[in-house]
Amino acid sequence: MHQQARNNPSKQNPGQQNKNDKPRGGATMQAISAPYNFVPLAETVVIPEWGHLVSHDIPFRDGLCGSIEFTLTAHTPIMIGGRRKKQGDSTAVDVFQTPDGQYAIPGSSLKGMIRNVLEIATFSRFRQVDDRRLSIRDLTSGIAAKYVKALTREESPKHYAPKSKAGWLQFTKGRWSLTPCDHAHVDHDLLADFSGLSKWHEMPSCPAANKYKDWGKRPITLRFTADDETWVDHSDGKKLFYRKVTRLNDGPLQGTLVFTGQPMPRKKGGKSAKHMEFIFFNKGTPTAVPDKVMSEFLAIHQESTEWKDWAKKQPVPVFYLEDEAGDIKAIGLTQMFRLPYKNSIHDMIGHSSPDHLAADAPDFADLLFGRIDEQDGKTSLKGRVQFELAREVTGAKPEGNGVKIVLAEPKPSYYPNYICQKTTKDGTRLEGTTYNSYFDDDALLRGWKRYPARPATARDDSNSTDNVSSIIRPLPAGSRFEGRVVFHNLKPQELGALLWSMTWGGADHLRHGLGMGKPYGYGQVSIALGSTDLHPNDPAAAKPDQDALVQTFKDWMKRKLNTPWENTPQVLALLAMADPAKAAQVKGGLRYMRLSSTSRINEFADAKSKNNGLLVLANYPGTPKTDCTKRQPKVVPAAAVAKTITTGREIWSNVTVAWTPGDRQLSARKDGVTAIAKNDKELIATLPEAARKKLDKHKRLALNVTVTRTGNAATIEAISTTTEQP
Repeated sequence: MHQQARNNPSKQNPGQQNKNDKPRGGATMQAISAPYNFVPLAETVVIPEWGHLVSHDIPFRDGLCGSIEFTLTAHTPIMIGGRRKKQGDSTAVDVFQTPDGQYAIPGSSLKGMIRNVLEIATFSRFRQVDDRRLSIRDLTSGIAAKYVKALTREESPKHYAPKSKAGWLQFTKGRWSLTPCDHAHVDHDLLADFSGLSKWHEMPSCPAANKYKDWGKRPITLRFTADDETWVDHSDGKKLFYRKVTRLNDGPLQGTLVFTGQPMPRKKGGKSAKHMEFIFFNKGTPTAVPDKVMSEFLAIHQESTEWKDWAKKQPVPVFYLEDEAGDIKAIGLTQMFRLPYKNSIHDMIGHSSPDHLAADAPDFADLLFGRIDEQDGKTSLKGRVQFELAREVTGAKPEGNGVKIVLAEPKPSYYPNYICQKTTKDGTRLEGTTYNSYFDDDALLRGWKRYPARPATARDDSNSTDNVSSIIRPLPAGSRFEGRVVFHNLKPQELGALLWSMTWGGADHLRHGLGMGKPYGYGQVSIALGSTDLHPNDPAAAKPDQDALVQTFKDWMKRKLNTPWENTPQVLALLAMADPAKAAQVKGGLRYMRLSSTSRINEFADAKSKNNGLLVLANYPGTPKTDCTKRQPKVVPAAAVAKTITTGREIWSNVTVAWTPGDRQLSARKDGVTAIAKNDKELIATLPEAARKKLDKHKRLALNVTVTRTGNAATIEAISTTTEQP
């Protein structure tokens, strides 16, 4: 069996397809296979109207406190990672144990599992992702035109001139600078004649470092003769514009040879398409590299062996692009280099809705589980739901000698999976000839990545030589854990959302995914609720039952969305991926695609070939098909439409103003809009003394508020008492 680099980021490079764009693995692919899929990203973020009133000290009149005991059952082997140690080329991982040796699940793991479900179910923000700017070097059919256009100019049909320029990158006087220079191409035939070495394009492959090692002590800086820039014939009738060296070690010019990596030949035993290197000469005046450009370059190349070699011996030969003003906008290590995309991940999130990136009012998940304000801490919020440690109660023990699997993360740069594509009727192929990608301002992310419920695979990568593999010994299916969730001052719809997220609304056949090995079906669990200790804040209020609380949450979501919540694409997709029965319906299956340099198999590249019809990861069974080429109309509750376009000054009469001294935040809310004061102390000083004392004591007070509105943004400009005398 060929080794599978399943979700190893270092090996899931989309790669360059061969000349005829045919599958490297030999077989025609019918669908993309992946152990994950996506819940579509909503254009609506639901903000609870009570968010500014949440407090650990001041109870809601309808609030609820208490705890719920639960039993978590593993329906497939479960692996909660604990201590790690090296075992050969792999890492052996033990099941998590408490200090007294009992197997258990940390509360943080349970919280993370339930929070992710609740974030989707409550239409909370999609923002707990790093804002990375991914990169691309890809000449496969469905993206080549966009990539090539970014790095070359088509002067006339099939006549291409490079946009990239050459230079020397160096760190001096505390910052990076780039010295531009001229460059010319040197054919491998000429290099072989001069050095006596074999021609690199006739080798299987050859990294740049190996070429320098082969060159040895031969002179790297030498004189040469070169033609003027001209159009040179290349394959497929194309003409490329560049300067070519005609003689080495003789001539009027002097420069430094620059070698770049040699790709694998297109055919086994054949020759590589790349048959030239470079020579850099005629240095210009150094210019500073913008910090943003350098940060992106380092982020792209930080794990690159080539960069690690060069970083030790500056200056570094590079190629770069300039913007219209002549400033450096991108840097790479080859002429057709790995290019940063136009849009970062946060840019792409904003294409669906800027509300996902807003940091003002807390969303539903923030209110229950808390959030951290990394700027100044003023909007940080302590969670009101805590999961305690859940202990294994059946006496289960790990079985066998361990299973070797690869557990690294897939790469979000693989656009056939991670970016919304307009597809053919069966949902497996691209409708058109060009993929959407991070290049496009109207492209959308697929959404929340989930590992669908599925039977566990008896996966054993014991033959893997990958140094990111792990050896795990999970607890067996049937293991049970007992724990407790504690909550404080939750409103009924909040507790209803928590209960629904834990039990899928009482659907016993649905599963959560927990722990290591979810791509292989490990950690499929269900939660059954036990005894409840429930205390309404109002002593006179009756204790609501769990079904009523869940229904309260559903009804609230329906009102906020102005549409049946359970029929939204987000909830349908979430429930579909929790259903193990649907796994058998997945087009392409639930395995990682194969990639092996030794066996010349690259299904990641094959999927993007014309021969296979430009494949796309199909929506999960049970998920409605959406048109990813257009922005969908934003769902806004009808009563809020007028408020979203309000601009100007308003008087909010007799509204509750909340005062949080620790955060120095004065806020008020009306009709779903929160207003915050920028000068809280000055405003409070304008109140009569009696009103100030009431506000200081109770932390909230009914006041008249003068507000400046710009759309949904609002600022408190003035406050006054609601009567003549407070």
